[in-house]
Amino acid sequence: QARPESSEAWFQLGRVLSERGNVSGAVEAYRASLDRNPGARNTQLNLAVLYARSGNEGEALKLYTRILAVHPRYTPALVNRARLHERAGRAMLAVTDLEAAMAVAPADTGIRARLARLLLAQGKTDRARLLLADAVAEKPSDPEARLLLAETELRAGHRTDALRELNRAAALAGDDAMLWARLSEGYRSAGDAAA
Repeated sequence: QARPESSEAWFQLGRVLSERGNVSGAVEAYRASLDRNPGARNTQLNLAVLYARSGNEGEALKLYTRILAVHPRYTPALVNRARLHERAGRAMLAVTDLEAAMAVAPADTGIRARLARLLLAQGKTDRARLLLADAVAEKPSDPEARLLLAETELRAGHRTDALRELNRAAALAGDDAMLWARLSEGYRSAGDAAA
């Protein structure tokens, strides 16, 4: 109220409203912020996230594309746009965005794992194996990376390597019921029902 001309004030209002679950109010606040500062990258990103969350994926995609036209190495926009492409069945576009994100943030294990999953779904096991082997080498105590590597080894026909990674993932799984369910499926796929 004190500074209605301030793009930052509208941006902060958008954040607060979003945190409180008021999506429509947050969208309006972000739009007001962009009216005052159309090039604000974080405002565009937050607005795109809200659009996607509320089902307006077309508008979210437009905003991510607009951000990336100006900031082509902005990792959050690349990852979020990849998610939209993946949900819409545009796997190759999702891979392209994730590859670009990996070039900017090569140590980000989340991006690496998402990219490996997509490549695996497309049958590109060699590239997926390389990515996941790197992830496991960097973070050997990550059961998720080991489980993904095991799944990749299975698809590549390397049963012994898959079982080794399944055993290592099982040793790290703790009480994560979802992980144990996937491990069980992995063992079953590897032909080791006893495990």
